[in-house]
Amino acid sequence: MRISYRWRAIAAAVSTAGALAAVVSFAGPASAAAVHSSFPVAGAQISCTNTTYTLTGGSVDSVFNVTTSANGSLHVTGTDTANHITAVDPNGNTYSLVGADWFGGTLTAQGGGTFTDTNEFQIIAANGGVADSVRVIDHVSPNGQSISFDFGTCAPPSG
Repeated sequence: MRISYRWRAIAAAVSTAGALAAVVSFAGPASAAAVHSSFPVAGAQISCTNTTYTLTGGSVDSVFNVTTSANGSLHVTGTDTANHITAVDPNGNTYSLVGADWFGGTLTAQGGGTFTDTNEFQIIAANGGVADSVRVIDHVSPNGQSISFDFGTCAPPSG
């Protein structure tokens, strides 16, 4: 499995969730409200089979939620949605990027867990056609085994 920025974010979420679990163990089950945020993407790059796109504007809108069930399991979900993202290739051609990334999983009170991450983005040329795409699904099973399927022509964004 390729390590992407999303898995690092999940690891950070799990750390945060672990702190929440410690609080919940004293206070009882709780459900956290969703956290909404937005961050600019200018300067990030998307590497594809035949070219690399540099994002020039727009943002990613993010929704993140961690809840704790009565049995102590932590449930994590998040969605990142492209918001008016523009890009340029090395020849100066302009593109837009549309799509979303969803991830979610559960950490059990006993220490096991499962996570899935789906990336589905399309890079749209000025003529409206799809120039490239990010189509990656990563999954980590409760036994720690992971699988990854990559049906696109690009790796998930970085930067």
